[in-house]
Amino acid sequence: MGKKSSDSKAANKLAKKEKQATKSAKAERKLAGKGKGKEENLEEILAQFQEDWQKAHAVKDEIQAGAPSRRASATLTAYGDHLWLIGGEYFDGQKAHFYNDTFRYSPDKNEWRLYTCPTAPPPRSAHAVVPLAKEGGQLWLFGGEYSSSNQSNFLHYRDLWCFSVKDHSWAKVEVSKGPSARSGHRMAVWKQYIVLFGGFQDTGIKTTYLSDLWLFDTELYKWKQVETKDAKRAPGPRSGFSMIPCSEGVIVYGGYKKEYTGGKNFVGLALDDMWTLKMDADLTKLVWEKRKKGGLAPSSRSGCSMTHWATKGMGVLFGGVHDEEEKEDMKSVFYNDLFSYNPANNKWSMVTLQAKKKKMGGGGAKAKRLAREAKALAAAQSGGDGQDVDMDAPAATPAAGDEEDDSDEDSDAEEKPAGENGMDVESQNQSGQSNALVPPLVRYNAMIAVLKNTFYLYGGSWESSRREYTLDDFYSLNLDKRDGYVTLRATNIEGEDWQGSDDEDEMDVESEEEDDEEDGDDSEDSEEDDEE
Repeated sequence: MGKKSSDSKAANKLAKKEKQATKSAKAERKLAGKGKGKEENLEEILAQFQEDWQKAHAVKDEIQAGAPSRRASATLTAYGDHLWLIGGEYFDGQKAHFYNDTFRYSPDKNEWRLYTCPTAPPPRSAHAVVPLAKEGGQLWLFGGEYSSSNQSNFLHYRDLWCFSVKDHSWAKVEVSKGPSARSGHRMAVWKQYIVLFGGFQDTGIKTTYLSDLWLFDTELYKWKQVETKDAKRAPGPRSGFSMIPCSEGVIVYGGYKKEYTGGKNFVGLALDDMWTLKMDADLTKLVWEKRKKGGLAPSSRSGCSMTHWATKGMGVLFGGVHDEEEKEDMKSVFYNDLFSYNPANNKWSMVTLQAKKKKMGGGGAKAKRLAREAKALAAAQSGGDGQDVDMDAPAATPAAGDEEDDSDEDSDAEEKPAGENGMDVESQNQSGQSNALVPPLVRYNAMIAVLKNTFYLYGGSWESSRREYTLDDFYSLNLDKRDGYVTLRATNIEGEDWQGSDDEDEMDVESEEEDDEEDGDDSEDSEEDDEE
């Protein structure tokens, strides 16, 4: 009995060992199979990762039905044969909308394209962009601002980005010890340097206007803050000013700041001083030099835009606003005049329009009359004498870093019918005055650029006593001929969606337009972003 039990136990142990051995063999085979499969799966995983990454970083471009949506405080930059519009903002009466889209305009086709890229900068406005002729073309962007939809919280950026014109893709440039966060600053290019000056920063508790000067070396990818010689003789803090390159360096004109008047009171101040930053390869020798304003300079204003006319080495300035603050009241005068500035002879001139000359006689007297009327209108709006731009004056030598060639280029787009001041108001076509000879609607924070010898104007803001308008009209003007604005797209301000109060929505557009014809648009209690 005992022996039988012992044999049974031995048999069970042997069976368990055999079973365990079988399990171990299966486990080894399974493990071996898993190991082999894992190696194959790694290749598949890497391949899938590469495919997903390419999809996520793929640049998409779409032809647009027309110009971009309404916006102000974006950037319009000329490079090569195209214009590039980046970012901007729109306020509908209740909510602020910010954009991060990148558009390209082709004048020869009258075509807008939208480029989307997963690595694009966040939405912003009041940033600065300059072009560089490197690696197929680059657009460099710094700073700007963003706010919550109800504008209760604001954010200022201090990031630096580079857009590849060749690849249509964005890349963030990670650098240390750069300028502080800001908006309303300006940039220009001198040799391999991006020159950055001024701007403002709003922390929600305090608004600070800046006057620091920075240079970014596009070869070394380094920022350097520059203390100029005789720092006491330098432009003061400001934002929303004009800045263009010249043969000596860069020129700064005007701008806006707020001055403390006691208690909790601040008053806005539009600046009209002019400075030249004389550059040198030795960055310790940079110096500011104040310039007198020669010729017919613009009246004191802010929110105006000046762009570089590279083929002539000149600056072109459009529009703006002048505010007069008295206690709690503000009176604003808006402009739509056009000026040129020649650094070579330090001369400002008003750019006036003239009627097209007819090849086959007739209509000469009417054309001259229309030209006189347009010239008188422009002179009245600027407070000047209607002095023409001096096209015979020596042109300044284009600064290094300008990316346009010297060939003329006119837009092939057909002129579309539009009302006076660019507004789509049918009744205005019955006035008998040539639409082309009437400048676009008064505005500030517009986007302007000069491509070859053609001036382009897009969007911006205008305010009545009741509400704010964000524009989406688009114009071109041949600066050599000056024979009138071509309306590439008219705006219908009456049809703009406004979510503000009913009182703001009830306004007499025609009466506002009549005021514009006299001397800009006067409005009470208006507020605008002069800083940008």
